[in-house]
Amino acid sequence: MVSSRRQSIGHALHPGCPVSPARTVFGWHSNIVFIVFEGGEGAGKTTQCRALAAYLQEQHGLQVVFTSEPGGTELGAEIRRIVVDGGDIPAKAEALLFLADRAVHVEEVIRPALAAGKVVICDRFVDSTVVYQGIVRGLGKMWIGMISSWITGTIVPDLTILLDVDPQIGVARARWRGDTNRFDDEDATVHRRIRSGFLDVAKAKTNVRKRRYAIVDASRSADLVTRDVRVAAECVLVDSQHLARLVAAGQPE
Repeated sequence: MVSSRRQSIGHALHPGCPVSPARTVFGWHSNIVFIVFEGGEGAGKTTQCRALAAYLQEQHGLQVVFTSEPGGTELGAEIRRIVVDGGDIPAKAEALLFLADRAVHVEEVIRPALAAGKVVICDRFVDSTVVYQGIVRGLGKMWIGMISSWITGTIVPDLTILLDVDPQIGVARARWRGDTNRFDDEDATVHRRIRSGFLDVAKAKTNVRKRRYAIVDASRSADLVTRDVRVAAECVLVDSQHLARLVAAGQPE
């Protein structure tokens, strides 16, 4: 029996949890799930990524790879140093650096991990580039989306968890950490546009097959956010396992 809370969050992802079958270029697999966390500065993405990875490993016995963009590879770390920790960069150059990081990240980390049957949890992915560079920098969602699709191929998140938080709260958290970067230091108008951009992307993708979003209120305590993140992730895992049994039994998906 699925708990009422799981049903509620599952319905937000897709009417009737379980949701979103795990799908990659390699076909259908019982344990392959790709989960992405998105959100503005100070939303708690890294904290929640790590918490979910530990939970899936300890409670479900799954092999989990936690990674992030930019910086999930050796080259990515150099790109991060330039594009995140460095000075101002022209918008097109900034976008191309993020896209170059993703190209290496997909080939060196994400694709091999999924091929090995592991769960991949990623701190930021395509939608961050769509929002920050496509919307906020004004380069266009379509242009960013086309290049990102060329880079990622058929690698599509089974679940995107948007940690939504008021920019004032998020930026205050980032500054409290004491390790702010040039994105944290953007003005309030930019941070409001980032939040609005993510919410618009989530709304647009919610009803598109295999593009599942869970919007989680990240203004609350980390424990409450973690609880809702687990529910959303378990909906995807339940659906993945159910689909694998159907495939094994020779039934149509």
